[in-house]
Amino acid sequence: MEFETPRLVIRPIRHKDNPQLLALLNLPQVKAYNDYGDNLTEVDLKCMIQMDIERQYEGRGGRFCLVCKSTKAVIGCIGFYHEDGDIEGLHIGYELLPDYWGKGVMFEALRCLFANKSQIEFKLNVILAHVSADNHRSLNLLKRLGFCAVGNNLYKIEL
Repeated sequence: MEFETPRLVIRPIRHKDNPQLLALLNLPQVKAYNDYGDNLTEVDLKCMIQMDIERQYEGRGGRFCLVCKSTKAVIGCIGFYHEDGDIEGLHIGYELLPDYWGKGVMFEALRCLFANKSQIEFKLNVILAHVSADNHRSLNLLKRLGFCAVGNNLYKIEL
């Protein structure tokens, strides 16, 4: 399944995305807010991509790449996953190249996925997000999308 917005193609992750995602995920501005560790290696990312593909195949989540229509480059990704012991919903994580921050790209991508939730192989009914209190851009994004605070740095939306 693939979705389009005016600026993006949103499609499931592929192994051939590894080089572009590796560069993105290792940027200092991006690493500051993700939980992948300090220096993600090619092997680490290959395993992560394989796990995302398996999750999607099993209907337990997955990851989408955001491809810029004008450049055909992968500029970000959005992942949905279950945390151990959590049956309430899927957790979300997302990354975007800093050049695209503040331009509404992630908002556009998430609105598209939420609007097309019935076409996605896994259930997008309840989405949870852990966000650091100092990640103001992400907090603003979640508020614009309708997420509500439900705990210490935890936000939730029911679709």
